[in-house]
Amino acid sequence: MKPNEIKAASQPRQPREVGDAPQIGRVARLRYPSADPAPRSSRVRKSARSSRTNRWVGLWSAALGLVAVVLILLTIFFWARKHIGQDQLQVVPKPIQKRVASKFPSPDRDQAIELARRALTSKDEQLLKSLFRADGTSGAEILDFLNGVEKQDGLIDRYEWLSSLDSNGMLIEGVLVIYKGKEKPVERMVLLTPDPAGNWMIDFDAFAQTCKPPLRDFLTSEVEYAIVRVFAGKDVYYNGVFGDESQWVSYGLLSSNEERIMRGYCRVGSKQAEAMAILFSEGQAARRVTLELRRLKGSAPLQFEITRVVSDDWIVAKPAEAF
Repeated sequence: MKPNEIKAASQPRQPREVGDAPQIGRVARLRYPSADPAPRSSRVRKSARSSRTNRWVGLWSAALGLVAVVLILLTIFFWARKHIGQDQLQVVPKPIQKRVASKFPSPDRDQAIELARRALTSKDEQLLKSLFRADGTSGAEILDFLNGVEKQDGLIDRYEWLSSLDSNGMLIEGVLVIYKGKEKPVERMVLLTPDPAGNWMIDFDAFAQTCKPPLRDFLTSEVEYAIVRVFAGKDVYYNGVFGDESQWVSYGLLSSNEERIMRGYCRVGSKQAEAMAILFSEGQAARRVTLELRRLKGSAPLQFEITRVVSDDWIVAKPAEAF
């Protein structure tokens, strides 16, 4: 009981005088005289119960409505993911990414960087032959190339360990070499693989981004075909003989040995287009790739057809097989 109620109950009642009206309390005002008046307390309880009931009904309705919306959205999401994923896999199968098994232990950070440093700063032709895998390239030719890179790109500023870069079924460790450059830093890749005895060596053609014929000769001559090592990225440039984007897929191609951007095009629906699509199926912005390019009659000087994907990296495990 509330304090006010206690206080009111403790007040003495006023004595009734002769002639006072009877104390019968409040009189119910009936809308229809024949209706039995309901006690006020009963009406209050019914009104409170009705209000609570309506409130609970509203809350449950809102909750059930929200659950229904969520279920509909989830159904649409899983249906779309299932069907879109199936369509994509039919066109571009995703490669399985896993570490290539090897019986040889991989070099750690310090070992990989020290191997790269020794190879790139040595002036000993015999030592260079033992540190580089360079089929058909002499120690003198390797040294000439390294001296040319130093003149072109400046001294080496630093090395960055890239760890595992396995691709094309090969065990590969990577070191990024940053040259100071004349106007801005220049980056080159050292890719290490083990020989049959387990000695880790630098792939010379990958480091030099060797092209056959040499890239500058290919770009300034009328030679029809070339094997090039480049960075490739998706592009949307179409013109000239490659102007119909319903017939061609465009890629930008860039080499450390050429400042200008080249363009490579695959015919829609070709094996080359499928191979390139697989390389970019994980959403990569750029990929190292070895390609065979063909110059088409009437094409611009830096535009070529991609006729083969020789390797999905700059290391070619075995020569001239379509990827």
